[in-house]
Amino acid sequence: MYITFHRVKNLSYISIQDFFNPQELEEVKQEIKDLRRFSLPEEKTGGAKDAKNIPKKDGKGVFLDYLYEENREASSILKFNRKIFSEEIEEIAEKFDVFFGAIKESNMDSTLLNY
Repeated sequence: MYITFHRVKNLSYISIQDFFNPQELEEVKQEIKDLRRFSLPEEKTGGAKDAKNIPKKDGKGVFLDYLYEENREASSILKFNRKIFSEEIEEIAEKFDVFFGAIKESNMDSTLLNY
């Protein structure tokens, strides 16, 4: 896992390369393929719209938290994505910009798999 830090004007963000190890990546890829049949059109996933109320995306998607609400551990994507909330990443990110300290205060997240 390689983390790089970026700042553009007043926007700070991090980029993580190789977030998944090879085994995790294979499981995630397979789940992405398997879940395509559950994907919903843009109007069902609450996509962003422009000033004229025209959708900014044309893909389909599925909210994994709803699909797996009874058993999040059944999803490789949801299980492995928890690494983003690890103390290691939180500390590194917060050293770059204090704004990232808010991650520790988060009590909810949602994952949209978009095709």
